[in-house]
Amino acid sequence: MEINYLQNYNNNYNNFPRGKRRSNLKVEGCTIEEIEALEESLNNGNPFPKAFREYLFIGGRYDGLPLQMGYSWMERETKAAKKGLLENRGIQLDRPIVVYNQLDYEQYTFIYLDEGDNPQPWHCYIVDDEQTFWKGPFPSFKDNIDKMVELALKDLGL
Repeated sequence: MEINYLQNYNNNYNNFPRGKRRSNLKVEGCTIEEIEALEESLNNGNPFPKAFREYLFIGGRYDGLPLQMGYSWMERETKAAKKGLLENRGIQLDRPIVVYNQLDYEQYTFIYLDEGDNPQPWHCYIVDDEQTFWKGPFPSFKDNIDKMVELALKDLGL
């Protein structure tokens, strides 16, 4: 896969410190087949935004970044956040999303899958009867991942 958006991640993931606060695991990407299976499940078979596909390809299985999710959790957490947490509270998200980070099963970071090749990250906070949605501090998925790469290189953020 050609990497256009996440060149910083692609060029630096082998430089992430390992073994102190971080796992000794090496960054490991998903296969094209795994990415397509996730697209089928979460986006009706439509391709994910290019920046997100690159993320999965470079480090979808283990990203080495200060994010709390990987390929094996994305499908389950996206469906749980959308159905179990939102729809059960009467909130309908008619647009396709993918959750790529979570905190304590109460706060989620996600992107809408129909906002172009490098979408704006969003946050969702859901506890009891309270729910809040807001745009994340990064204007694009690439910018979010670039910041995570910066933190990972400094062994920060976990």
